[in-house]
Amino acid sequence: MIIDGHTHIFTDDMVQNKERYCDDRQFSLLYYGKARIAHAEILVDSMEHTGVDASLVMGFTWHNEEYARIHNNYLATVQHTYKKKIYAFGAIALKGDIYKQIETIKKLGLYGIGEVAFYADGFNEEEELLLGQILAVAEKFALPVCLHVNEPVGHIYGGKYYTDIRSLFALCSHYTKIPIICSHWGGGLLFYEMMPEVRKSLTHVYYDTAATPFLYESGIYDIAVQMCGKEKIIFGSDFPLLDYSRYKQHIEALGESAEHILHKNVEKVLGLS
Repeated sequence: MIIDGHTHIFTDDMVQNKERYCDDRQFSLLYYGKARIAHAEILVDSMEHTGVDASLVMGFTWHNEEYARIHNNYLATVQHTYKKKIYAFGAIALKGDIYKQIETIKKLGLYGIGEVAFYADGFNEEEELLLGQILAVAEKFALPVCLHVNEPVGHIYGGKYYTDIRSLFALCSHYTKIPIICSHWGGGLLFYEMMPEVRKSLTHVYYDTAATPFLYESGIYDIAVQMCGKEKIIFGSDFPLLDYSRYKQHIEALGESAEHILHKNVEKVLGLS
């Protein structure tokens, strides 16, 4: 069983007429120009070719509340159409009413919230307060959250912004009633789980592998299992950026740990197990 725990899809119109949505600063920063973008059928076709059984698709963090609404309605439809093959997290608009948006995500039957990201303005004090609000409301509605987290060092790429690991740790260790997925290996947060007090505070936090081939050497998989344990790592491809074929060799080489990374952990987050 293979579940891709981090993929991205948009509506057909967003794919075919991408420029219409580039008035949204968040969207434009990631997808203006030649950046790849996909709808559900493209994802399902890729899953069939790579042997992936199901995918968790992420909503986007928009500025425009109407775009987020359209996106969520699409994700709910896709989740219903491809039942047990596609699971969806809901999109959020940073300028909208957070409580009402998350309430709607719950009513739509989506499985969580995210990927929450601050591409346009970075993770500043204002965005830190906003993220705290998102996590607080997510706890109220018992919805897991996926956070976009960048490593604070290394090369620059589209969508990368500075993440204060201290602030991230403080937020994650405060909101403990829901699973929190920190994408891209949590920007390195997982390395601090070798500290007993950090590990104790982050028992509800998971780390996904999204974009690993562009960020780390292949030894990261073995090291991560040692750092935080096989029960806390979720395979995510970041499709359509990459697909399972770029991860297969290294994850399957982990032996019995691979089963947790490829499906058991994300099933737990989604409440499927």
